[in-house]
Amino acid sequence: MDLKQGSKKNSGAAAPRRSGKEAAKKGARALIPEFVAPELATLKTEVPAGPNWLHEVKYDGYRIVARKAGEGITLFSRSGLDWTVRFPAIAKALLTLPAESALLDGEVAFVLPSGITDFKSLQEHIDSPHPAIRYFVFDLLSLDGRDLRKKSLKERRALLGRLMSAKGISNYLVYADYVEGSGPEFFREACEHGLEGIMSKRADAPYRSGRGKDWFKVKCTNRTSEGSRSRRCCSGRSRTGS
Repeated sequence: MDLKQGSKKNSGAAAPRRSGKEAAKKGARALIPEFVAPELATLKTEVPAGPNWLHEVKYDGYRIVARKAGEGITLFSRSGLDWTVRFPAIAKALLTLPAESALLDGEVAFVLPSGITDFKSLQEHIDSPHPAIRYFVFDLLSLDGRDLRKKSLKERRALLGRLMSAKGISNYLVYADYVEGSGPEFFREACEHGLEGIMSKRADAPYRSGRGKDWFKVKCTNRTSEGSRSRRCCSGRSRTGS
């Protein structure tokens, strides 16, 4: 005897037929990975030059892999811990993504009034829905059941840009923009504005978990704490998670 409410087990009743759309949604949720270990950057002293590199500022926050499966949202730390309750506003914001399922890679950071991201402030407001907390998304690993990790970074970025440019996306979610080529010039500008450094990523590379040679981080050597807090450049800086 089945005591579960609403159960039709052994009742002889035919199971309701799902529409094609409902079946597709269920399939998309089933195909999305639970967690993918993030790709990590190798420290480098010089910015790679040439048109085959995409360059971003570093954000000063926590690296987060976000999973959306229907109405279910999970925020994973870099090591795979469930940090959903630590960033409730971000978890709620991810429900506004126009996708049945998605796996995103990015950094949660606290944005100061100056536009700079600040790690200490993020630590002080963790576990709260503070309006200055943002999720800077820079990669798309899966979308509606399609594993995108074998696609090039540039292709993944294009799909991510379209996804996050849709109407109705929460302001808590920010598309982390990039510069194509012009790496040394971009790095020089970042350092002049007191940022920690930049990330340089190979445009034609697939997504590979772990540390490799497709992603590099280059740090500014003349950065001061006062300059990092008082100046503004691009869309932020980073300290952790890369």
